[in-house]
Amino acid sequence: MATTADIEISRKLSILSAFSDKFAEERKVSNKHDPSKGPKDFMFAVHIACFFVGFMNVMPMVFFSTAKSYWMYKFRNATLGDVVTEGQDRTKLQVYFQPALMAGGTIPSVICTILLTFYGHKISSMFRSLASLVLLGLVFAIFAIFTQIDTDSWQTAFFALTVILLMLNSAGVATFQMSSVILIAKLPPSYMFWYLIGQNGTLLTTALQIISVAVTNSSVTSGLIYFTAGTTLITIAITFVMIARKSQVFKYYEVENIKDQHAEHINFGEMKKLVMKIWPTLVVVGVLFFTFSFIHPSVTTLVESEYADEKTAWTQKYFTPTIVFLLAEISSIVGRVLSHKFSVTHSNKWWYILALTVRLICTPFYLFCNAQPRSHLPVIFNHDWEFIVGHIIFSMSMGFLMHVGFMSVRTLAEGKTEVGLKIVTLTLSLVSAASTFNGFLTVMLL
Repeated sequence: MATTADIEISRKLSILSAFSDKFAEERKVSNKHDPSKGPKDFMFAVHIACFFVGFMNVMPMVFFSTAKSYWMYKFRNATLGDVVTEGQDRTKLQVYFQPALMAGGTIPSVICTILLTFYGHKISSMFRSLASLVLLGLVFAIFAIFTQIDTDSWQTAFFALTVILLMLNSAGVATFQMSSVILIAKLPPSYMFWYLIGQNGTLLTTALQIISVAVTNSSVTSGLIYFTAGTTLITIAITFVMIARKSQVFKYYEVENIKDQHAEHINFGEMKKLVMKIWPTLVVVGVLFFTFSFIHPSVTTLVESEYADEKTAWTQKYFTPTIVFLLAEISSIVGRVLSHKFSVTHSNKWWYILALTVRLICTPFYLFCNAQPRSHLPVIFNHDWEFIVGHIIFSMSMGFLMHVGFMSVRTLAEGKTEVGLKIVTLTLSLVSAASTFNGFLTVMLL
């Protein structure tokens, strides 16, 4: 449902939105809104709410992808009993689940992003945020219930139902992302800090998956633990947002009373001129997103350890959540940290495009790792260390280039960050739509 690129896009759009010129005006404090004279955050509740708001921006995007062991069980060859089919024996539903996850999630996300960009101001940001959280909670609760329902006799129908529910999840995530940042941006920087910490919640999500498979050998039980934990986290998020809504902090800064500045009419002539200024960012981010959508998570989740035949706890339980997801997120964080002193300018843009080209040429590396099943391409990089090293390099470079590309919008846009942000959003929506079936293509190519 979400690639590393999706998560990076969510983070950077949030940061750019929060620090764009329009929101900067909102945060300019008069005597009325002077933070030094503002109310204390009782029990740190609003800060915690901001953390959960940031967490909910990314958690639902990666939650379903990381639950590989559960989906492999649900879509196994049921005629073999409880034995989970692996490697060359995987069923088509097992193989094509991740691509379907991405395809099903892309369409509603693109639609919601475009609609909210132009018409989101007609509905209050708080209402949109709470409504989308409730929708996400219902989707997670339904999946928790389905862990206790035997779907072996109607696997294909359950597959289709799962994709439909994930489309609702994707719509909820897109709505929440574009609504919640407007609220957070009206608060002082200390609250934004906790919001950004929450956006690194993929580490917690992956840790939850590792814990859920560690405490039991049953895929059904681990699935129940995992989805129940997710539902609980969403419930906690709703609770803290409701508490924050009634707090003196929200009332003091008039969080719900300030109009959504995204209501500004878009001047397409201005957009055309601005595209000529920020095109290096559009190229870097767009190409990164498009190319990596061929690989992750559609192919990476099919990669098996070279010791898969030994059927150890490492190969059966921990290899995918630890190496494919956790290691990738840590590497991406390292890449973002290393990129803080870099930016794309018109004088150095070709160096970044060269780095992007080298990365693009090397992307087929994943196709020759030990991704199973396969019928066409040979396995060249069979050893675990080869996949791990390559995955670290690709994830780190993704974090580095995404961060540099996005954060360069403010300088390239020359004071037009608000319009530049809308251009980036719309461009990525188009790229996302074009990437819908990339995962299917690469899986069929294996």
